[in-house]
Amino acid sequence: NMEMHLNRKDLYQVTCITGRSLGLLPASDKKKCHKIVVGADNGVVTCFRIKKGEAIEEYATGNLDYPVKALFVGGPAEKRDRIFYTSAQTIRGVNKKGKEFFRFNTDGTEMLRGLHIEDTRIWTTGEYMFNYYIDTKDAGYYMSPDRINALLMVPVLNQVDLNPVLGCQDRHVRVLDVAKLHFEAFVDGAVTSLCRFNSKQMGDILAKAGEKEVLYGTDNGLVGQLHCDSKSVRQGWVLPNVRGHGSVTCLTSFDLGKSGQSDVIVARDDGEIQVLSLDQSGEPQEAFSRGVNECVQGLEVGKVTTTNFDELVVATYSGKVLSFTTEPTQERGGE
Repeated sequence: NMEMHLNRKDLYQVTCITGRSLGLLPASDKKKCHKIVVGADNGVVTCFRIKKGEAIEEYATGNLDYPVKALFVGGPAEKRDRIFYTSAQTIRGVNKKGKEFFRFNTDGTEMLRGLHIEDTRIWTTGEYMFNYYIDTKDAGYYMSPDRINALLMVPVLNQVDLNPVLGCQDRHVRVLDVAKLHFEAFVDGAVTSLCRFNSKQMGDILAKAGEKEVLYGTDNGLVGQLHCDSKSVRQGWVLPNVRGHGSVTCLTSFDLGKSGQSDVIVARDDGEIQVLSLDQSGEPQEAFSRGVNECVQGLEVGKVTTTNFDELVVATYSGKVLSFTTEPTQERGGE
C-alpha cells in the first residue's frame, strides 16, 4: 500500500511570490524546528518560526525595487545558516539574524533566476546566461541556446567537483564542465525544474560506478529520471502526465513514507502537489495528491511545526506559506 495521508496547515502570508524563493534553516539542535525563510516580490526576505502553532517573525529584510527571484540557504557545511538571495542583478547574503554581510552587483543585464553558493564560489543563471564567479571575479560563463529555467549543482564528472546542470526551454538538460558544455540530453518537454535523487536499492551499485540521478519536470507536466556519469547521460523512468496536470514548478526528494527509499515530491503551476513512491521495480506510483488551487512557487521538506513529524512546506503565488504534515490528525485533538 503506497497511500500516504498528509494534513494541511496554513502557516504564514507574505506578498506575491514569483521567484523560487523558499528555504528552510536547519535547527541549531535536534530539539528545535526548522525556521522558514521566504522571499517575495517586494524584495523582502522574511524569516519566521512556528511556536505552538503560531508564526513568530524572526526578521524581515528591507523592501527592494525588484522581486526576490532566487533564494539559497548556504554557509559552512556543518551549519547552513546563511541566506543568499537575488533581486534583479544583485546577490545579497544575510546571517541568521537577518543582518546583511554580503552584497555583489553582478554586471549582467538579466534578472538572476538561479543561484548556488559554496564558500567563495557563486553560480548564477539569468535568462540565457550562466555565470561562474570565484571571489566575485568572473571565472567562466556559458550562453544557452534557449532560456534556462532551472539550475542544479551535482558532482557528475567526478565525485568532488560540482557541475552545473541546466534545465532549458528547448527540451534539453545540459551538463557543464566548469562553464563549457560537456553533454546534453533531450527530453519530452521544456525543462522547468530539476532535483537530485538517490534510489536506495541501486545506491550501493551506483555509488561505485560514480553514477548520479537527476530528476526533471517539464512544462507539459512530465516527471523523469536521468542517469548521469562522466561519460553520458541516459533516460530512466518517465512519468506521463495522464491527468493533464500543470507544468512542474518544483521538485524535491525525501523519504516521507519512512520506507528507507526516497520519495519524489512534485508541485505544479495548477496547484497540484504529489508524492510519488517508487515500487519494487523502481517505478514511481502516486502515494498522495492534493491541490492548493494556485501556482506553487516553493517546496521544501522539514520539521517546522513539531520535531516529531516531517512536513512538506509550500509557498504559493499569492504569498501563502503552508505545510502538509505527516502528523496524524487525531493526536492533535486535545490541543
